[in-house]
Amino acid sequence: MSATFDPRATDVAAEIRERTDGLGVDVSFECAGTQGALDACIDATRGAGTVGQVALHVGERAVLPEVWTLKDLTICGTWSFRFYDAPRFLGQVASGRLPVERIITSRIAIEDVVPRGIEVLEDPTADQVKILVEVG
Repeated sequence: MSATFDPRATDVAAEIRERTDGLGVDVSFECAGTQGALDACIDATRGAGTVGQVALHVGERAVLPEVWTLKDLTICGTWSFRFYDAPRFLGQVASGRLPVERIITSRIAIEDVVPRGIEVLEDPTADQVKILVEVG
């Protein structure tokens, strides 16, 4: 089963609990970098489940470790790749075996980073996936 929810219009954790007969998901990944997204992941994950923290949070944030303990959650932080994997990835990109250009949805100039890059990617209704910033 898969589904997509708009967190502005839906209580995501409640919807997940309803669809799982109150159990919750085995694993959730927080990828938005917001307090609400982290709270929803914690709330939507079943007891003894795992929450993967992927996004970088900026600004004030709060965690309630006692909730993690009472739910027996495993909370793990992860980065997109291990630093020692970078030469292998870059080699695959350089050789053409990893065609990263296929995920580029727009190209913009450096002076347009905020209005045509960051602001567009912040908009959940936008159709952009990866915006390449051309420098020079």
